[in-house]
Amino acid sequence: MNADPLAIIGQSFGEYEVLAFRDRGNFGLIYEARYRPTGTPVALKILRPSAGWEQQREFDNEGNLLLKMTGAGGVVDILDTDHVTVNVTAAGGAAQFPVRLRYHVLELADGCLTELLTNLPALDWPSRLGLFRNVVLGIHQMHSRKLVHRDVKGSNCLLFMDGRSVVAKINDLGRSRDLDQPPGALPLDYVFGRGDPDFAPPELLWGLGDDLPATHRAADLYGLRSVFFELAVGQGITALALFPQAVTIVPHQSLPLNRRRATYHARLAEIRDWYQPAFQIFDGAVPAAIRQQAGRLVRQLCDPDPERRLPQVALGRRRSTGKELGWLLNRVDILRLTLNNDLKQVERLRLRKGV
Repeated sequence: MNADPLAIIGQSFGEYEVLAFRDRGNFGLIYEARYRPTGTPVALKILRPSAGWEQQREFDNEGNLLLKMTGAGGVVDILDTDHVTVNVTAAGGAAQFPVRLRYHVLELADGCLTELLTNLPALDWPSRLGLFRNVVLGIHQMHSRKLVHRDVKGSNCLLFMDGRSVVAKINDLGRSRDLDQPPGALPLDYVFGRGDPDFAPPELLWGLGDDLPATHRAADLYGLRSVFFELAVGQGITALALFPQAVTIVPHQSLPLNRRRATYHARLAEIRDWYQPAFQIFDGAVPAAIRQQAGRLVRQLCDPDPERRLPQVALGRRRSTGKELGWLLNRVDILRLTLNNDLKQVERLRLRKGV
């Protein structure tokens, strides 16, 4: 990877001094910088100079939605957004030319969740549940402000050191949607969704999406379950459970909408069966003390019927409780309490035996 793809290290973006190149995103390049007046380290997310209309749209959308989420502890903070003209080195390093670069200034993360998962066995289960709660909180805060993420996955969850612990925050809102705003995108943004197909819910792979709040929120619930699965197994569930069935799914995508919808609902039981091997892997990775509770939660959140991802409020009835994802936060808290009590009991038994 190029250590400095724009050759801008050492240059100034207003009051921000560029220090190092960090990463590449969907539409931007991430640099570490320092805010000169205070010395505070920050991240500069710079729109690629070659960005097309679609990427520019995502960049603008992310800036606007992050501003709307200002002060939400579960979502990455945006500190500034601006543009600057700097000298960029041409390919081969023979010459420099001025380029206008647009950028967001974000709080500087220490990494992302997928990086932590590369050494999954070293991450204890209390920490995994804590990180999952952080991610649920971020999406809960977004839903509370009438935003939906539409691309929830481990790589879009940034990590921050908080004393001796690590906290996860939601990031990458370029594909998110403000439910207070009218549609402004192409229809395919909704039919097949805007997220990564490797983590997409089955109804979007089938081409059954639409621009309804319930559809977007149900997709976010599936994404949260995918993060939980990542924390347990190390990868998302869609690629594991559905991609082997691509030969079955793909032909349906070209059918007229009514036929697509009819065949999908007729095959719900079959689609649930496709997930069973992945569920067994998940169950084997989860501590025995919370295996049953966690297993029920995962099966609920990735049900191919989006309505069944919601909490049950009466026999045969499921709906939002009106408190966004408060119900899910409570479920995660119960998992954490159950696991902590079990670990304390194990420790007490160990001390009694003098081991």
